[in-house]
Amino acid sequence: MSDCYQYALKHLTRFPKTTAMLRQHLEKRQFTLDEIDATIQKLQSSWYLDDATYATLYLQSEVTKKWKPYRLIQAKLIAKWIDRSIIQDQYDQIADECCAWMKQAIYRFYTIWLQQWVTEQKLTEKLLRKWYEYGLIKEVKRDFE
Repeated sequence: MSDCYQYALKHLTRFPKTTAMLRQHLEKRQFTLDEIDATIQKLQSSWYLDDATYATLYLQSEVTKKWKPYRLIQAKLIAKWIDRSIIQDQYDQIADECCAWMKQAIYRFYTIWLQQWVTEQKLTEKLLRKWYEYGLIKEVKRDFE
């Protein structure tokens, strides 16, 4: 196996990468373009490198563990050079789960912030600044009352 492939595998074991992120890192290490292309092709064929899986895992992690809204996560994935269509496809597959987690996060904000004498308008403004969708905020607000 080539040095480029060995290095890429070692690099991927630390934490997952997108194809573009790995390509950029290998270019910085001054491997040839032929080596990089062959390595990426081999990694993709053996399922070690898959942007769709990366997007799904990233979406699930950010929504369920960090309570982040979809639009913020989408912006971060685009910054990681994942195509918008891949992001949307992966989100569509787990949209119900993500919406449930986001509603839970908004509900949590309602219970914490309204106890601190924050008005509903200020709370809605805060949630919108955190990139939560207005429709979800209204839905949780209705359920909260």
